[in-house]
Amino acid sequence: MAKNSEIRKFPLTGMLLFCVVLAVSLFAPAESDAARKFKKKECLDCHSDFSKTYGELKNQHPGVQNGKCQDCHLSHGIVGKLLLIEDGNKLCFRCHKKEDFNLDKKKGVHTALAQGKCATCHNPHASDNASLLVAQGSETCFKCHQADKFQKKNVHAIINEEGCQACHRPHFSEQPDLLTMAPEKLCLSCHDSSGSDFKTAHGDYPVATSQCTTCHSPHSSARAKLLKGSLHNPVAEGECASCHNDSSAQEPFGLHTAAEELCLTCHDPADMQGDRAVKHEPFMTGNCLSCHDPHTAEQETLLLAQGNNLCFPVMKTPAR
Repeated sequence: MAKNSEIRKFPLTGMLLFCVVLAVSLFAPAESDAARKFKKKECLDCHSDFSKTYGELKNQHPGVQNGKCQDCHLSHGIVGKLLLIEDGNKLCFRCHKKEDFNLDKKKGVHTALAQGKCATCHNPHASDNASLLVAQGSETCFKCHQADKFQKKNVHAIINEEGCQACHRPHFSEQPDLLTMAPEKLCLSCHDSSGSDFKTAHGDYPVATSQCTTCHSPHSSARAKLLKGSLHNPVAEGECASCHNDSSAQEPFGLHTAAEELCLTCHDPADMQGDRAVKHEPFMTGNCLSCHDPHTAEQETLLLAQGNNLCFPVMKTPAR
């Protein structure tokens, strides 16, 4: 009875205070754990491999350098997924001025750029190469362009010294093939056409007024002087006058014999036809240049193209 009396005498406020203290002691730790469990993580807390790959590279994209992954990427949850804010080049043009790349032009834009593939040439995060290029010098170009065409026995000296950008622009050019200047001026920006060696090598013909790529490969060749693989004998022997007017003539590159007859002064049609009854029409009419180049070519026997590309030089889409 004494104990019951003591319980009845215990103040109600005391009981309430006891319950509050007990509840706090029981539930406070659980709330603290939950807070720690759902604490926001930074990108590199999960993407630790990113730091190992790009952290020590010399040149970093400003977004990477400043830890602002969300300049380009949307946040994602448990499922790892590459979520970019924009697709293709639209993402790059959030910072880079689109008008600087001439994308409104119908011609002259580098194919990778026109297709929205900046990352073909540039690493979007970091690189040891300038401008965040994926490789050094011409190796970047060889990611798309077949390298062996540019690495034959004799390589154009300027390529070895300065790489492709010595003659080509990386993004846009008003000139064909992204050249830095008009083709007829580009070669002469290095080669002195007034020099005696230059004149002697070309039989005193004013070749500076013509296209150098008529006879020379601009990149590399198995032949000396970058001459193309297949040479017409007069070119190989330096006997331009066997087909053209004298170098001192008013029209030095004019032909001294009608074109349809010129080839036959050296080539015997009877030998070429043999005992075959049917003649190819261009051969029959003396239109040799429809299939052969008169100076040099990359294909054997001075052919203008390989295989069926020679017979079908222009494939037109049928009208609809």
